Amino acid sequence: MSDFLDSGDVKTGKVNNKITDINCPQCSVEMTHVKDMEQPHIGL
Repeated sequence: MSDFLDSGDVKTGKVNNKITDINCPQCSVEMTHVKDMEQPHIGL
């Protein structure tokens, strides 16, 4: 299933994974980066 959901370039994905300062596209307020406490390698 991950092949279907994540079909982008690996190098581009690794670069984009490091971007955590993202503004909300609707109101332009900086969004909070949240990690899953049970799976800290996953960021939302």
